[in-house]
Amino acid sequence: MPTSLPKDDRNQLARSILQARVAVEEAVRKSLESLAVHEADPSSDVGGQDSAFKTACYWEYAGFFRLGMVRRNESDAIIQHGTMTLIRRTALLEAGGWAQWCITEDAELGFKLLEAGYRCIYLPESLGRGLMPDTFAAYKAQRHRWVYGAMQIAKRHAKALRSRDSKLSLAQRYHFIAGWLPWFADAFALVFVVGALVWFAVPAMPLVMAWAGGAAGNAVTMLAATPTPHTVVAEGLDVAETDCRELYPNDLWNELTWTSDAILSQSTAGPATAMSDLVAALAPTAARTCTWTTSAGQAVVTTFATVSADAAGMAEASLRGQGFACATTEGTLECSSTTDAGTEHQAVHGPLWVTTISSAWYPEDYDHRIAIHLWQ
Repeated sequence: MPTSLPKDDRNQLARSILQARVAVEEAVRKSLESLAVHEADPSSDVGGQDSAFKTACYWEYAGFFRLGMVRRNESDAIIQHGTMTLIRRTALLEAGGWAQWCITEDAELGFKLLEAGYRCIYLPESLGRGLMPDTFAAYKAQRHRWVYGAMQIAKRHAKALRSRDSKLSLAQRYHFIAGWLPWFADAFALVFVVGALVWFAVPAMPLVMAWAGGAAGNAVTMLAATPTPHTVVAEGLDVAETDCRELYPNDLWNELTWTSDAILSQSTAGPATAMSDLVAALAPTAARTCTWTTSAGQAVVTTFATVSADAAGMAEASLRGQGFACATTEGTLECSSTTDAGTEHQAVHGPLWVTTISSAWYPEDYDHRIAIHLWQ
């Protein structure tokens, strides 16, 4: 129970407290008897139908009033609360009364009294009973009010907290600032937790999307009973009648379909290479062209064409003459060339010729993954 008196009037303070205590205790006793409220431990009064929530609230209050306020009282830095408070009228008038601008006017008045040089004393004894929030919504509203009021006090009295001319002692300043810091800590903790979640989640999104796309693609493939890619090189296969989905490995297909804005168009057009002499020499009899494009102008065009079984020899001679770097691995001829315009890759294995031309977009190991899928 805080009370405020001038520093030089401590004897009168003690007498006033004793007189008030007798009167208050008698009033409380009669009130409790009329309300049939037990004089047991206060925590027992919160039992019954809503004990779980109110018991938790009680013990939080107990920590504040039985520990926090006792410790602050030792430094004359208590927080004046509106319940069970005695204030000398002259002190109240000198301090300017309760502030109408502050939502926690009781705590603000206590701060003004300390700032004016008055002493506030706290008695760690229960002489009355107050109301606690009945619901969590009421609890949140109460804490919002406390936090908002604390920020109002800190803003209005910032000068008193930092000025050397202030009558507040270092201990008083410490307790008020330390008491308000947890409100900031809670707010910053929320910001940092959300920031940490975003920090870890953003880099993982491509992996999650790729995994989800792979799972969906595999499920669709299994349900549709898609023919195995090795049937592409089977003798007599009509490439022009083969869907692009059958010509790509699952992982590459999923990567392409999950690329932002990527659109696939299919046709039976011949290879898009500018090497017309090579096209004339290999003379493809059927083709399936898969064109992937994005709204940013990126493109990857791959043509699967049927040629004669000895086409690899003719293709290597022609491509090397055009400056392509060529290599043969396990019967598959692969040649590539990179210019400012993009990358062109040629692969021939038996009767199948695969041509890829990319512009500003080239998925990792694109041609090699297709080659393994088709021929190994």
